[in-house]
Amino acid sequence: MMLVAVQEETASGRALYKTALAFFTERITVRDVVREYARQEVLRRNRSSGTGPETAREPVAVEKQIQNAIDGFDRHSYFLLIDQRQAESLDEELWLGPETQIRFVRLTQLIGG
Repeated sequence: MMLVAVQEETASGRALYKTALAFFTERITVRDVVREYARQEVLRRNRSSGTGPETAREPVAVEKQIQNAIDGFDRHSYFLLIDQRQAESLDEELWLGPETQIRFVRLTQLIGG
């Protein structure tokens, strides 16, 4: 299993969130990265939903938000930097290594917005 460092940040470079994604192969596509990051982000947000009536939120639907994130890439709502190189296409293949770093640079909110 390959763990990859991922950071979400604003267009100005301010870090918003850091995590690691796990992949079972070294060869993946940009689409795979977007899907897994969106999936984990939805699960994280659903876990952090409040439990009291004043803080309770409707759980976010995973597949819908994954599709929104994929569509957002095509709409240029955000871009990905993989080891300082901008991803051009969702179908672009990546080779992951132990030092691979992925940055989601958002121009608009990825999930829930």
